Amino acid sequence: MLIDEILKNKRFQISQFDIAACELYPYPSVSQKLRDISKDAMNPGSRNHHHAHCAAAKDFIMEYEDLNDLIKNPQPLRFIFHLLVVLQPEDYEPDSWQLEPDEKLASVAKLKESGNEYLQKANWLGDFMNASQKYREALSRIDTLLLREKPGDPEWVDLDRQNIPLFLNLCLCYLNWKQYYEAIDAATEVLKRDKLNEKALYRRAKGRIAVWDLEKAEDDLKMLQQQYPSNANLVKIELERIQSLIKEREESAKNTYKHMFRNVY
Repeated sequence: MLIDEILKNKRFQISQFDIAACELYPYPSVSQKLRDISKDAMNPGSRNHHHAHCAAAKDFIMEYEDLNDLIKNPQPLRFIFHLLVVLQPEDYEPDSWQLEPDEKLASVAKLKESGNEYLQKANWLGDFMNASQKYREALSRIDTLLLREKPGDPEWVDLDRQNIPLFLNLCLCYLNWKQYYEAIDAATEVLKRDKLNEKALYRRAKGRIAVWDLEKAEDDLKMLQQQYPSNANLVKIELERIQSLIKEREESAKNTYKHMFRNVY
């Protein structure tokens, strides 16, 4: 590549080259995308993505005025590169899109292991957040790999089952993070693939109790009790807690109705 010829892997090297206007037709859209990425990196909370609007095939409207001017009045540009650091492939974590399928599959195990390390040492909220980020990225990579397989085929099934431990651990992160609805969703994803999964039934019940979905939590616990009798004592404690919460909810409802109708007559 031309850039490889110009940049000779010398740190702090400064190189420049000129490009004719006729070769710059993709530059405005590429430049806009890179600027947006830079903004997101500096301010992750903003996520203000810009778009190019097209009124006609040759009439693009960019969000950056200098790029609009370049589209309307094409001209040659001089590019200057200041090489600050050279990273070898083993020195950085490649993005998912850079990986071949076998590399992406191997990266799933690494992400899971990294998430497990955060989860095992977790003693503050940030550890659970970091672990969940690793698990979500691993799940995303599995999703892209599943697109290459035919649903129902052995390869697809084997790959899809790798989601189970990731969703289980993600559910545990969400419970500790007090993101209860997300925890319920993660446990449900496990149960779609393994309808009697012991940990998923228990963790979904815990999430449902936290959001006062008590009847459904009771259903999960009774299923757990039926399928895994060894958990009888643990389930009994949670079922008693549910009954106590149901009574509390009923008393609260009675008091509310009393206040509502106190002055009716």
